[in-house]
Amino acid sequence: MRASRAVERPTFARSVSARGRRARRASASQRERETKRERETDTDTETTTSGRDARAVVLVPGFLSDARAYKDVAVALERSVRRATGERVVVSVARVSLADWAPTLAGGDFARVVDKIDACVREASVQVGGGKVCVVAHSAGGWLTRLYLGSEPYCGRVYAGEKYVDVVVSLGAPHASMEKYPFGRIAERRRGEDESSLTEDARGSSLAYANLKYPGAFCESVRYVNVVGDVVAGSPSFDVIGALCDDDDDERDAGFLERLRDRLRERWSAYVVGVSYAANCGDASARGDGVCPVATALSLDGAENVILPGVYHGANIGDPWYGSPDVVDAWSSYCVR
Repeated sequence: MRASRAVERPTFARSVSARGRRARRASASQRERETKRERETDTDTETTTSGRDARAVVLVPGFLSDARAYKDVAVALERSVRRATGERVVVSVARVSLADWAPTLAGGDFARVVDKIDACVREASVQVGGGKVCVVAHSAGGWLTRLYLGSEPYCGRVYAGEKYVDVVVSLGAPHASMEKYPFGRIAERRRGEDESSLTEDARGSSLAYANLKYPGAFCESVRYVNVVGDVVAGSPSFDVIGALCDDDDDERDAGFLERLRDRLRERWSAYVVGVSYAANCGDASARGDGVCPVATALSLDGAENVILPGVYHGANIGDPWYGSPDVVDAWSSYCVR
Protein backbone atom coordinates (compact mmCIF):
# COMPACT_ATOMS: atom_id res chain seq x y z
CA MET A 1 0.00 0.00 0.00
CA ARG A 2 1.33 3.42 -0.90
CA ALA A 3 2.09 5.80 1.95
CA SER A 4 -0.13 8.85 2.42
CA ARG A 5 1.28 12.35 2.68
CA ALA A 6 -0.30 15.70 3.33
CA VAL A 7 0.53 19.04 1.73
CA GLU A 8 -0.86 22.33 2.96
CA ARG A 9 -1.40 24.98 0.31
CA PRO A 10 -1.46 28.77 0.90
CA THR A 11 -4.38 30.18 2.82
CA PHE A 12 -7.28 31.53 0.77
CA ALA A 13 -8.46 34.18 3.20
CA ARG A 14 -11.35 36.49 2.42
CA SER A 15 -8.95 39.41 1.96
CA VAL A 16 -7.09 37.48 -0.72
CA SER A 17 -10.37 36.56 -2.33
CA ALA A 18 -11.46 40.19 -2.26
CA ARG A 19 -8.28 41.29 -4.03
CA GLY A 20 -8.87 38.60 -6.62
CA ARG A 21 -12.42 39.81 -7.14
CA ARG A 22 -11.27 43.42 -7.60
CA ALA A 23 -8.72 42.30 -10.17
CA ARG A 24 -11.32 40.22 -11.96
CA ARG A 25 -13.80 43.09 -11.99
CA ALA A 26 -11.19 45.34 -13.59
CA SER A 27 -11.04 43.06 -16.61
CA ALA A 28 -14.57 41.69 -16.40
CA SER A 29 -15.65 42.69 -19.87
CA GLN A 30 -12.56 41.15 -21.43
CA ARG A 31 -13.02 37.93 -19.45
CA GLU A 32 -16.70 37.77 -20.42
CA ARG A 33 -15.78 38.09 -24.10
CA GLU A 34 -13.17 35.33 -23.76
CA THR A 35 -15.57 33.05 -21.92
CA LYS A 36 -18.28 33.64 -24.52
CA ARG A 37 -15.90 32.74 -27.36
CA GLU A 38 -14.79 29.58 -25.54
CA ARG A 39 -18.33 28.48 -24.82
CA GLU A 40 -19.34 29.06 -28.41
CA THR A 41 -16.69 26.54 -29.44
CA ASP A 42 -17.86 23.92 -26.91
CA THR A 43 -19.09 20.65 -28.37
CA ASP A 44 -22.10 18.70 -27.11
CA THR A 45 -19.76 17.02 -24.61
CA GLU A 46 -19.20 20.37 -22.86
CA THR A 47 -15.53 20.43 -23.83
CA THR A 48 -13.42 23.58 -23.58
CA THR A 49 -10.90 22.57 -26.24
CA SER A 50 -10.02 19.49 -28.24
CA GLY A 51 -7.11 17.71 -29.84
CA ARG A 52 -5.53 14.30 -29.94
CA ASP A 53 -2.34 15.63 -28.31
CA ALA A 54 -4.20 17.14 -25.34
CA ARG A 55 -4.63 15.97 -21.76
CA ALA A 56 -8.19 14.82 -21.03
CA VAL A 57 -9.89 15.86 -17.77
CA VAL A 58 -13.42 14.96 -16.71
CA LEU A 59 -15.25 16.92 -14.00
CA VAL A 60 -17.77 14.98 -11.91
CA PRO A 61 -20.45 17.05 -10.10
CA GLY A 62 -21.14 16.66 -6.41
CA PHE A 63 -24.27 15.32 -4.72
CA LEU A 64 -27.51 16.87 -6.01
CA SER A 65 -25.48 19.07 -8.39
CA ASP A 66 -26.04 19.60 -12.11
CA ALA A 67 -23.34 19.53 -14.77
CA ARG A 68 -24.23 23.07 -15.81
CA ALA A 69 -22.98 24.38 -12.46
CA TYR A 70 -19.43 23.33 -13.39
CA LYS A 71 -19.05 24.99 -16.79
CA ASP A 72 -17.11 27.93 -15.33
CA VAL A 73 -14.91 25.52 -13.38
CA ALA A 74 -14.09 23.72 -16.64
CA VAL A 75 -13.06 27.00 -18.27
CA ALA A 76 -10.94 27.99 -15.25
CA LEU A 77 -9.27 24.57 -15.15
CA GLU A 78 -8.37 24.63 -18.84
CA ARG A 79 -6.81 28.07 -18.44
CA SER A 80 -4.98 27.10 -15.26
CA VAL A 81 -3.35 23.97 -16.69
CA ARG A 82 -2.44 25.71 -19.91
CA ARG A 83 -0.94 28.68 -18.06
CA ALA A 84 1.02 26.56 -15.57
CA THR A 85 2.33 23.81 -17.85
CA GLY A 86 1.76 24.90 -21.43
CA GLU A 87 -0.06 21.62 -21.93
CA ARG A 88 -3.32 21.55 -23.87
CA VAL A 89 -6.24 20.09 -21.98
CA VAL A 90 -9.68 18.82 -22.94
CA VAL A 91 -12.03 19.47 -20.02
CA SER A 92 -15.45 17.81 -20.07
CA VAL A 93 -18.20 17.74 -17.48
CA ALA A 94 -20.05 14.48 -16.89
CA ARG A 95 -23.67 15.13 -17.87
CA VAL A 96 -25.10 14.47 -14.44
CA SER A 97 -28.43 16.10 -13.63
CA LEU A 98 -30.53 16.48 -10.51
CA ALA A 99 -32.82 13.78 -11.90
CA ASP A 100 -29.92 11.30 -11.71
CA TRP A 101 -29.43 11.99 -8.00
CA ALA A 102 -33.10 12.11 -7.01
CA PRO A 103 -33.71 8.31 -6.73
CA THR A 104 -30.90 7.99 -4.18
CA LEU A 105 -32.93 10.05 -1.70
CA ALA A 106 -35.47 7.21 -1.46
CA GLY A 107 -33.20 4.17 -1.38
CA GLY A 108 -32.25 4.12 -5.05
CA ASP A 109 -28.73 3.29 -6.23
CA PHE A 110 -26.17 5.56 -7.89
CA ALA A 111 -25.91 3.61 -11.15
CA ARG A 112 -27.30 6.47 -13.26
CA VAL A 113 -24.55 8.78 -12.00
CA VAL A 114 -21.81 6.18 -12.50
CA ASP A 115 -23.13 5.53 -16.01
CA LYS A 116 -22.71 9.25 -16.77
CA ILE A 117 -19.14 9.19 -15.42
CA ASP A 118 -18.35 6.17 -17.58
CA ALA A 119 -19.80 7.70 -20.75
CA CYS A 120 -17.92 10.97 -20.29
CA VAL A 121 -14.59 9.30 -19.46
CA ARG A 122 -14.80 7.01 -22.49
CA GLU A 123 -15.69 9.91 -24.77
CA ALA A 124 -12.88 12.07 -23.38
CA SER A 125 -10.37 9.28 -23.93
CA VAL A 126 -11.45 8.93 -27.57
CA GLN A 127 -11.05 12.68 -28.08
CA VAL A 128 -7.37 12.47 -27.10
CA GLY A 129 -6.57 9.43 -29.19
CA GLY A 130 -7.24 6.80 -26.55
CA GLY A 131 -5.11 8.45 -23.89
CA LYS A 132 -5.67 8.14 -20.17
CA VAL A 133 -8.03 10.55 -18.42
CA CYS A 134 -7.80 12.55 -15.20
CA VAL A 135 -11.05 12.65 -13.22
CA VAL A 136 -11.66 15.65 -10.95
CA ALA A 137 -14.58 14.73 -8.72
CA HIS A 138 -16.39 17.02 -6.31
CA SER A 139 -17.94 15.83 -3.05
CA ALA A 140 -19.82 12.51 -3.48
CA GLY A 141 -18.44 12.35 -7.01
CA GLY A 142 -15.10 11.45 -5.42
CA TRP A 143 -16.10 8.15 -3.86
CA LEU A 144 -18.37 7.34 -6.82
CA THR A 145 -15.34 7.66 -9.08
CA ARG A 146 -13.49 5.16 -6.88
CA LEU A 147 -16.43 2.79 -7.36
CA TYR A 148 -16.31 3.38 -11.12
CA LEU A 149 -12.62 2.38 -11.29
CA GLY A 150 -13.28 -1.07 -9.83
CA SER A 151 -13.74 -4.44 -11.49
CA GLU A 152 -16.48 -5.82 -9.24
CA PRO A 153 -20.10 -5.70 -10.46
CA TYR A 154 -22.12 -2.74 -9.22
CA CYS A 155 -25.85 -2.98 -9.88
CA GLY A 156 -25.10 -5.74 -12.35
CA ARG A 157 -22.47 -3.85 -14.37
CA VAL A 158 -18.68 -4.02 -14.29
CA TYR A 159 -17.25 -0.59 -15.15
CA ALA A 160 -13.50 -1.30 -14.73
CA GLY A 161 -12.73 2.39 -15.26
CA GLU A 162 -9.12 1.91 -14.18
CA LYS A 163 -8.17 1.15 -17.77
CA TYR A 164 -9.21 4.66 -18.82
CA VAL A 165 -8.08 6.72 -15.81
CA ASP A 166 -4.63 7.51 -14.44
CA VAL A 167 -5.38 10.32 -11.92
CA VAL A 168 -8.32 10.98 -9.58
CA VAL A 169 -8.44 14.36 -7.84
CA SER A 170 -11.20 14.47 -5.20
CA LEU A 171 -12.45 17.84 -3.97
CA GLY A 172 -14.04 17.68 -0.52
CA ALA A 173 -15.05 14.04 -0.99
CA PRO A 174 -16.43 12.33 2.15
CA HIS A 175 -14.59 9.05 1.51
CA ALA A 176 -15.00 7.79 5.08
CA SER A 177 -18.41 9.26 5.89
CA MET A 178 -20.36 7.50 8.62
CA GLU A 179 -23.58 8.59 6.82
CA LYS A 180 -25.28 9.23 10.18
CA TYR A 181 -27.64 11.86 8.82
CA PRO A 182 -29.98 13.52 11.35
CA PHE A 183 -32.97 12.94 9.08
CA GLY A 184 -32.12 9.26 8.69
CA ARG A 185 -31.07 7.26 5.68
CA ILE A 186 -33.01 4.73 3.60
CA ALA A 187 -31.01 1.61 2.83
CA GLU A 188 -30.34 1.12 -0.89
CA ARG A 189 -31.95 -1.66 -2.88
CA ARG A 190 -29.42 -2.94 -5.41
CA ARG A 191 -29.29 -6.03 -7.59
CA GLY A 192 -26.70 -7.82 -9.68
CA GLU A 193 -24.02 -8.13 -6.99
CA ASP A 194 -22.57 -11.05 -5.05
CA GLU A 195 -24.36 -10.44 -1.78
CA SER A 196 -22.49 -13.25 -0.05
CA SER A 197 -19.33 -11.13 -0.27
CA LEU A 198 -20.96 -8.01 1.17
CA THR A 199 -21.36 -6.78 4.72
CA GLU A 200 -24.73 -5.54 5.85
CA ASP A 201 -23.54 -1.93 5.51
CA ALA A 202 -22.25 -2.56 1.98
CA ARG A 203 -25.58 -4.05 0.93
CA GLY A 204 -27.40 -0.87 1.89
CA SER A 205 -24.81 1.79 1.02
CA SER A 206 -22.85 2.36 -2.18
CA LEU A 207 -20.22 4.29 -0.21
CA ALA A 208 -19.77 1.36 2.18
CA TYR A 209 -19.60 -0.92 -0.89
CA ALA A 210 -16.82 1.22 -2.39
CA ASN A 211 -14.85 1.20 0.88
CA LEU A 212 -15.26 -2.56 1.27
CA LYS A 213 -14.28 -3.48 -2.29
CA TYR A 214 -11.75 -0.72 -3.02
CA PRO A 215 -10.15 0.49 0.23
CA GLY A 216 -7.56 3.26 0.15
CA ALA A 217 -5.69 4.09 -3.05
CA PHE A 218 -6.79 0.72 -4.38
CA CYS A 219 -5.84 0.83 -8.07
CA GLU A 220 -2.05 0.70 -8.37
CA SER A 221 -2.02 2.36 -11.80
CA VAL A 222 -4.04 5.36 -10.58
CA ARG A 223 -2.73 8.40 -8.71
CA TYR A 224 -5.18 9.41 -5.97
CA VAL A 225 -5.14 13.03 -4.75
CA ASN A 226 -7.52 14.16 -2.01
CA VAL A 227 -8.06 17.92 -1.71
CA VAL A 228 -10.01 19.42 1.17
CA GLY A 229 -10.63 22.90 2.51
CA ASP A 230 -9.98 23.85 6.13
CA VAL A 231 -12.04 26.96 6.76
CA VAL A 232 -14.41 26.50 9.68
CA ALA A 233 -14.96 24.49 12.84
CA GLY A 234 -18.38 23.15 13.71
CA SER A 235 -20.25 23.37 17.00
CA PRO A 236 -22.33 20.71 18.78
CA SER A 237 -24.88 23.31 19.90
CA PHE A 238 -26.44 26.65 19.02
CA ASP A 239 -24.75 28.82 21.66
CA VAL A 240 -27.37 31.52 22.19
CA ILE A 241 -26.20 32.28 25.72
CA GLY A 242 -22.66 32.83 24.54
CA ALA A 243 -23.86 35.27 21.92
CA LEU A 244 -25.96 37.21 24.41
CA CYS A 245 -23.36 37.30 27.17
CA ASP A 246 -20.32 38.65 25.37
CA ASP A 247 -18.25 40.36 28.08
CA ASP A 248 -16.36 42.42 25.50
CA ASP A 249 -19.47 44.11 24.12
CA ASP A 250 -21.42 46.96 25.69
CA GLU A 251 -25.14 47.04 24.99
CA ARG A 252 -25.06 50.82 25.37
CA ASP A 253 -22.74 51.22 22.37
CA ALA A 254 -24.11 52.11 18.96
CA GLY A 255 -24.25 49.07 16.74
CA PHE A 256 -24.71 46.63 19.63
CA LEU A 257 -27.79 45.02 18.07
CA GLU A 258 -26.04 44.57 14.75
CA ARG A 259 -23.08 42.92 16.45
CA LEU A 260 -25.46 40.70 18.41
CA ARG A 261 -27.16 39.60 15.20
CA ASP A 262 -23.75 38.81 13.71
CA ARG A 263 -22.81 36.68 16.73
CA LEU A 264 -26.12 34.80 16.59
CA ARG A 265 -25.68 34.23 12.87
CA GLU A 266 -22.13 32.94 13.34
CA ARG A 267 -23.16 30.55 16.11
CA TRP A 268 -26.11 29.24 14.11
CA SER A 269 -23.84 28.70 11.12
CA ALA A 270 -21.32 26.83 13.30
CA TYR A 271 -24.13 24.63 14.60
CA VAL A 272 -25.38 23.79 11.09
CA VAL A 273 -21.83 22.98 10.04
CA GLY A 274 -21.45 20.83 13.15
CA VAL A 275 -24.51 18.78 12.17
CA SER A 276 -22.85 17.96 8.84
CA TYR A 277 -19.51 17.15 10.45
CA ALA A 278 -21.14 14.92 13.08
CA ALA A 279 -22.99 13.01 10.35
CA ASN A 280 -19.70 12.38 8.56
CA CYS A 281 -17.16 11.75 11.32
CA GLY A 282 -19.07 11.82 14.61
CA ASP A 283 -17.37 15.03 15.80
CA ALA A 284 -19.44 18.19 15.52
CA SER A 285 -16.43 20.28 16.63
CA ALA A 286 -14.19 19.09 13.79
CA ARG A 287 -12.72 21.39 11.17
CA GLY A 288 -13.43 21.19 7.47
CA ASP A 289 -14.80 22.93 4.39
CA GLY A 290 -18.22 23.63 5.89
CA VAL A 291 -19.69 20.30 4.77
CA CYS A 292 -16.93 17.68 4.79
CA PRO A 293 -14.51 17.33 7.74
CA VAL A 294 -10.82 17.31 6.90
CA ALA A 295 -10.32 13.84 8.41
CA THR A 296 -13.21 12.36 6.41
CA ALA A 297 -11.75 13.57 3.11
CA LEU A 298 -8.16 12.53 3.89
CA SER A 299 -8.98 8.94 4.80
CA LEU A 300 -7.57 6.96 1.87
CA ASP A 301 -4.36 5.13 2.74
CA GLY A 302 -1.78 5.64 0.01
CA ALA A 303 -3.33 8.80 -1.42
CA GLU A 304 -1.73 12.24 -1.65
CA ASN A 305 -3.47 14.70 0.64
CA VAL A 306 -3.76 18.45 0.06
CA ILE A 307 -5.26 20.87 2.60
CA LEU A 308 -6.44 24.27 1.39
CA PRO A 309 -6.91 26.71 4.30
CA GLY A 310 -9.77 29.14 3.78
CA VAL A 311 -11.61 27.15 1.09
CA TYR A 312 -15.30 26.21 1.27
CA HIS A 313 -17.08 23.11 0.00
CA GLY A 314 -19.33 24.83 -2.53
CA ALA A 315 -20.24 28.20 -3.97
CA ASN A 316 -23.50 28.08 -1.99
CA ILE A 317 -21.55 27.60 1.26
CA GLY A 318 -18.95 30.34 1.01
CA ASP A 319 -16.32 32.10 -1.07
CA PRO A 320 -13.81 31.00 -2.23
CA TRP A 321 -14.69 27.37 -2.98
CA TYR A 322 -12.91 24.59 -4.88
CA GLY A 323 -14.14 25.95 -8.22
CA SER A 324 -13.03 29.57 -7.70
CA PRO A 325 -10.34 30.47 -10.27
CA ASP A 326 -7.68 31.25 -7.64
CA VAL A 327 -8.36 27.95 -5.88
CA VAL A 328 -8.37 25.95 -9.12
CA ASP A 329 -4.79 27.15 -9.57
CA ALA A 330 -3.90 25.47 -6.26
CA TRP A 331 -4.93 21.96 -7.34
CA SER A 332 -4.86 21.98 -11.15
CA SER A 333 -1.22 20.83 -11.36
CA TYR A 334 -2.28 17.40 -10.03
CA CYS A 335 -4.26 16.84 -13.21
CA VAL A 336 -1.04 16.40 -15.16
CA ARG A 337 0.55 13.07 -14.37
